[in-house]
Amino acid sequence: MAVAYEKLNRAIRFVMNSTDEEFHSHFSEYFNLDAALNYYCFVWYTNTKI
Repeated sequence: MAVAYEKLNRAIRFVMNSTDEEFHSHFSEYFNLDAALNYYCFVWYTNTKI
């Protein structure tokens, strides 16, 4: 469980501290683009409040 928390914290630090260029260049090291887009579309389609 601690490994999962560390990975989540690492991703959060990346989002908080990266420049736009770094975020664009290294996004795939932290997130799955297809999954992120699917999640966004699902939330938009269902009008879910996040």
